Amino acid sequence: MKTEEQHMQEQDYEYALRALDDRKFRRSEEFIAWLEEESHHTLFREMMDSREALMNLSPQMAPDVEKAWKRVDPHHQTSSFRKYYLWAASAAAIALLAIGYSFFSTTEENPYTEVAVVFPASERVQSIELQTGDGQIVPITSEANKHLLAKTGAQLENESLRYQHATQAEEPVTTHILSTPRGKNFKIVLEDGTEVWLNAESKLHYPNRFAGKERRVELEGEAFFHVAKDAARPFIVKSGTAETRVLGTEFNFRSYPHESRHVTLVSGSVIVSDTQKENELQLHPGEDAPLDENDLMLIPRKVDINEYISWKEDLFCFREAQLVEIMKAIGRWYNLSIVFTDEASMHYHFNFWAERTDRPEQVLKLLNQVGKVKATLEGNRITISKL
Repeated sequence: MKTEEQHMQEQDYEYALRALDDRKFRRSEEFIAWLEEESHHTLFREMMDSREALMNLSPQMAPDVEKAWKRVDPHHQTSSFRKYYLWAASAAAIALLAIGYSFFSTTEENPYTEVAVVFPASERVQSIELQTGDGQIVPITSEANKHLLAKTGAQLENESLRYQHATQAEEPVTTHILSTPRGKNFKIVLEDGTEVWLNAESKLHYPNRFAGKERRVELEGEAFFHVAKDAARPFIVKSGTAETRVLGTEFNFRSYPHESRHVTLVSGSVIVSDTQKENELQLHPGEDAPLDENDLMLIPRKVDINEYISWKEDLFCFREAQLVEIMKAIGRWYNLSIVFTDEASMHYHFNFWAERTDRPEQVLKLLNQVGKVKATLEGNRITISKL
């Protein structure tokens, strides 16, 4: 016989699960009113976070779903929670849901036998490159390429790429692509005066000059934008299925493939939407909107913006972050493979701060001082094992 508390808990799981599956329901007044209760907001936030964590795991880490379910606390083995548990497991092709979350517990048994490579090193040449409208690749490395850049309407200035404001409307509009490798940031000033800082392993697609009623660019990876004000022409950043529309503001957009995606607002105001405009969300300064690959998560949250923009100052800065996310950032900066010997340690949460200008050995020394895991560097590979 279910208690009234268990019955209410099951209803809450059903409600939150419906919201995760139905984007229109998430925007309904009924659901927004339900979220006003703190316990409901916390539950939905945890379910979203756990789904995001699951989506970032390697498929080869899949244990037996039914076996993992049997280790869930019997008090929480309700039909609704089981639906959510199995839904999350199948969505990410894994089953051990959200180790460390408060609504169930597991044993210390480790069901994983395979080593997971969560981030591979790259063999590509690590240089900053500009691809022009005609497909020519111009390495942005030295004075030797200044004459090539001049033909694109851009010039190197104080270790950044700057486009001159177009004075002739008849100048043809072409798309340029600026790419950064692992281990390097780069700043670009677009034709309208907008400043963009590209993080490592990122690409920005943009026109040599803005024409028409919009200023539109496309991002792969991560960038910080300081958008020049122009009330007549909104600035739009597209990445995957998401778009961010602004008039003049500062914000960070993180959109690496197969990793957690975020729009974080520093100042001004932005509207984040999907490309079909079925979901829209206005952010205020200090708020962050987490995204997934197919949808917009319409639950903004207050954050410490320094955690999201510290990379501009060549810092690793993480607060209560999963270790797997920290290690991906380290791997991307130093171009190192990241290997975990067990799945559980991937979800340990750490507060971690380090200088990106330090050698990887120094960064790993700091990480090892935290305890809980041991990080070992051999060649171009970091192996993480549980203590």
